[in-house]
Amino acid sequence: DQSLREETERLAEEAVQLFRSLDDERWAFYVSLFLTTYLSIITEERWYFDEIRTITRKQGDLIGIADRLEGESWGYASNFQFEKAEEMLSEALDISMELDDRMKIVSISATMGWQWIWHGRFEDARSLYNETLVTYSDLDYSQSSAFNIQAHLGYSDLYLGDYKEARKHALHTMDLLGETKHFMAGLWKAYCLDILGKVTLVEGRSAESEKYFQDCMLVFKTYDHREKISGTLTCLGYIARKNGQIYDAQGYFYQALDMAINVTAIMGLTHALPGIALLFADQGDNERAVELYALASSMGIVANSRWFADIAGDEIAEIAAKLP
Repeated sequence: DQSLREETERLAEEAVQLFRSLDDERWAFYVSLFLTTYLSIITEERWYFDEIRTITRKQGDLIGIADRLEGESWGYASNFQFEKAEEMLSEALDISMELDDRMKIVSISATMGWQWIWHGRFEDARSLYNETLVTYSDLDYSQSSAFNIQAHLGYSDLYLGDYKEARKHALHTMDLLGETKHFMAGLWKAYCLDILGKVTLVEGRSAESEKYFQDCMLVFKTYDHREKISGTLTCLGYIARKNGQIYDAQGYFYQALDMAINVTAIMGLTHALPGIALLFADQGDNERAVELYALASSMGIVANSRWFADIAGDEIAEIAAKLP
């Protein structure tokens, strides 16, 4: 909701000024970091990062510098500048290891793994996640990013086409979450539902898949997670097309693409383009369908994914083989 977002931004900016009036730059920093990391205010993102840089430079605050590097890496990853994003995360990880900040190490590892998934480095992400969970198994999940890793680990299995493992991990994570009171627990459960929806989608169980996506959509809207809302809309589009509901499919893909462009939602974009390519093929515009899927395949998460091949890529490849 735009009015809620604007009100949140206003209150956060007021909080920054109040903390500064108390000479508490540390909390002014955390409020600024909150705005960049959780609100995804794309148009003003650079201003807030400049604020964070100023504070951390002034204080020589190593923890703050690591936080800033992790937060800013998302901006580069969202613009497909994965090498720059990884460079920043590696620096943040080095700082956190130097300080022996185990909670921060896990948080940065979670971020790095997810960005590797964006990049199509599924095996690397899976290895990093498993290694991190083993190394820091003594941490209290409810107070760390370990649950975030647990929730995301199934995505590497999913995109690699290891659907049995992806389902097993999603269900296991939901059991682990149980009645966890962490403020992100609902979102992490929704990630698991998203994985289960994608698995059942590729297995052709449309009704079950749609139920998963509708359930996780409610959660993503509660958290105003537009990246995931866009991605979920595309999956509903794939289901509608599979059911022969072409008009509905067009509507879902249009909404997803519109949102992805407006908020720079990389996952929404990568999931929408293959579906739109299928719609062009349905209309007999095979050259455009192949061209659009080729564009989508320039992104690693599509090019290296068995899941994308199963829901769209193989069908487009058959069409391409028949072109002059």
